[in-house]
Amino acid sequence: MRMLVGAVLLTISSMSLAQYAPMLNEALLREAMENLVENPSGAAFDYVTYKRNKDADDWTMCGRVSLKTAHGSDAGTEYFIGMVAAGEDRPYYYVFSVGGLSDQLCQLEGL
Repeated sequence: MRMLVGAVLLTISSMSLAQYAPMLNEALLREAMENLVENPSGAAFDYVTYKRNKDADDWTMCGRVSLKTAHGSDAGTEYFIGMVAAGEDRPYYYVFSVGGLSDQLCQLEGL
């Protein structure tokens, strides 16, 4: 009986852990922006929010990114939209759009 109760509690606790938004990994997010911005190494992020998708290991992500040019000068702040998915050894970040309609897409997602 104790083992059954322990198994049920373990299952419930692991299910509730899957509902927490992932911790932001800025290095992986910069890597995901590599083909979308001029200088991803100079990117700084704020207001990053998450919305859990139907798959508990999959989150839509929106936020703002402050960008730098290749020479290090300020290139402005843009919204971005992407996704983060849990992997076995690390999360995987995908960025769909930076700037443009990203802010409107984030609003449509409720973020």
